[in-house]
Amino acid sequence: MTAKISLPNDRFGWNLDLSNGVAVISTPNYNGRGMNSGAVFVQELNNEAK
Repeated sequence: MTAKISLPNDRFGWNLDLSNGVAVISTPNYNGRGMNSGAVFVQELNNEAK
């Protein structure tokens, strides 16, 4: 799993939680709303093999 807007130093995936078919992934150094403001991505998962 990757983030389209994440850069290497953003630390995408620093923390991850999976629950009830949903993944919550942190990116603590993301700069989208200011220097190292961080972000959390929420992704609904499915059971299809790829």
